[in-house]
Amino acid sequence: MRIVEQSPRKITLRDQHPIGGLFALLFTLISVLALLLFILQIWQMFSERITQHDGALWLVVVLIFVLIGVGFITLGLMGVLQFWLGTACILDWDAEEITIRSVNFLTPKTERYSIYGVSHVQVDHNAELAAYSVWMVFKTGQRIPLTAYPDRERDAVQKLVLALRQFLITG
Repeated sequence: MRIVEQSPRKITLRDQHPIGGLFALLFTLISVLALLLFILQIWQMFSERITQHDGALWLVVVLIFVLIGVGFITLGLMGVLQFWLGTACILDWDAEEITIRSVNFLTPKTERYSIYGVSHVQVDHNAELAAYSVWMVFKTGQRIPLTAYPDRERDAVQKLVLALRQFLITG
């Protein structure tokens, strides 16, 4: 996540990858085209194959391939939405809330929390994954993951955490 807007009363973090969205869209379009071509080719053979003694087995195999194609299309759509819409976190003292917008399966999801419930911002390091994770920790003990960074972006993690901590203190 990067800081895209910062003022004394509001800070907005966003994580979007439009190039990844284009690749996911391309993957989805290729999957749709492949499924349509498969269905068109099978449609011609359907009437002669279904009446033969192996018709039921043939139908099951065709349905499995169609379901695989639909699965690829669904994965592509999920990728398009996740990369293009991404995740946004808005901390707003005027609205007295933290808003987290993300994509849940194929639908946008919005979560709201009271800004007064925040205890602190926590950074965890996972040596096995070589990554840092940034968490918003609430007074109730609830932890909300904000973002993750690879080890090589340690400065970006420190900059983000410092900005969040200063914003929460000065608000």
